[in-house]
This record gives sequence, structure tokens and C-alpha cells, in this order.
Amino acid sequence: MLQRVRRFFDIRPGEGLPTLLTFVYIAVVVAAYLLAKPIRNGLFLQEYDAYALVYIYAAVPVVLTLFVRAYSPIVGRFGSRLVTVGTLVFFSSNVVVFWLAFRLFPFPLLTAIFYVWVNCFAAIAPVQAWSFTNSLFDTRQAKRLFGLIGSGASFGAITGGVLARYLVEPVGGSINLLLVLAALILVAAIVVLVAHARVRRTGLIRLGRPTVPRFRQTLSEIAEHPYLRLMAVGRHAAEHRRGRAVRRQRG
Repeated sequence: MLQRVRRFFDIRPGEGLPTLLTFVYIAVVVAAYLLAKPIRNGLFLQEYDAYALVYIYAAVPVVLTLFVRAYSPIVGRFGSRLVTVGTLVFFSSNVVVFWLAFRLFPFPLLTAIFYVWVNCFAAIAPVQAWSFTNSLFDTRQAKRLFGLIGSGASFGAITGGVLARYLVEPVGGSINLLLVLAALILVAAIVVLVAHARVRRTGLIRLGRPTVPRFRQTLSEIAEHPYLRLMAVGRHAAEHRRGRAVRRQRG
């Protein structure tokens, strides 16, 4: 059964685990946002009217700008994967803090802060997820697999909507759904940790110093491949014609 699935989606040896991890990662990120969105809207509309959204949307780019200024140097020092894990754990802990605040220390501005937080999460987490995906696959693999991986977003959207619909009453209200949201984000962090431990980067990031092949090795590779021989002969002929034309002009 598994072999049939691999052949159907054209998943080649060594690509199964990275494909599964990235599919789950993107699905969980989208599910987390689709779960956070109704919680955000319900809590916000209890305190404010729709006109207050103008100030919320003005605050979001300010917070994102501050985040990017702090994020870039940290990535340069610790690496994108570890920083991604740290960011997701940070987001998950934020949700737990919000849950405690809504339960023990509610104040009117809290819902507005949470609204800004959800919008920032919706901007940051998907970008991290696709950057993570790009680091696992090269261009040829991406052309074959990104359609399948991207379908994780649809699966996550369905999952997030189902969780928001059917868990709100069993967990005791929208505020307690925040704990489910924190757990989802933590699952995403675990996925990245597993990838960090078991999957080698083959995409946008090149590890180690670039190596220059020896001249003898280059000649042997050209001799072994007919297409390289034709390219070399064609290049030599073009250079010969160009040199002859220059001599004619000078003469």
C-alpha cells in the first residue's frame, strides 16, 4: 500500500520523511491559524466594535518590523532551524500566557493585544514553514513535491475549522481553546526538531566550502558524457569563428 502511494505521488527514495514532515508542518500551522481566528474575533468583538480594527491593523506592521529587526541577526548566529523551533516554542508559550491572563487577569486591552498577536503569527509562521520546506528540497524535487506538500494547507484548514467547531463546548469555551492552540503550535516545533535531527538540507542552503574540481577531473567528465563533448566542441568552434572574424577586421 505504501509503495503504491509513493509511486502515485512520485515520491522517490529518501524523500518520504521530508515530504511527510513538511506536509504535517504546513498543515499544523494553517490549522493553528484557523483555530486562532475565531477565538480572536469572538474575544475582540466582546470588547470593541469593528471600527477599532483600524488601530489594530496599524499596530501589526509596527510589531512585525520590530520582530524582523530582532529575528535576522538571531538567525545569522544560531541557524534558521533552531530559531524556527525557538520561535514556535515562544508562540506556544505566548498562548499559554494569554490563557492565564484571560482567566486570572482580564483587562480590556488584552483582547486587542491578542488580535495583534494572531495577525503577526499568521504572517510569520507560514513564511517560516515554507522557508523550512525550501531548505529540504532542491529545485527538481520542489517541482514534483510542492503540490503535494502545499495540499497540507487545505488539510490544515479543514482540521482547524473542525477543531473550532466541535471542541469549543467540550473544552469549556473559546478561552480554553487557547490550550489546544498552544498544543498545535508545539507540535509544529516538534516537527522541525525531528527534521533538524534526521533530515539533511539539500535546498537553498549549501553546507561547507565550495570545491573546485581539478582540470584532469573536468576533462574526464567531459569525455564520459556525449552531451558535454558536443558542448565543448561547439564552444571551441564558436571561439575559433570569433577569433577568425576579429583577425579579418584587424587585417
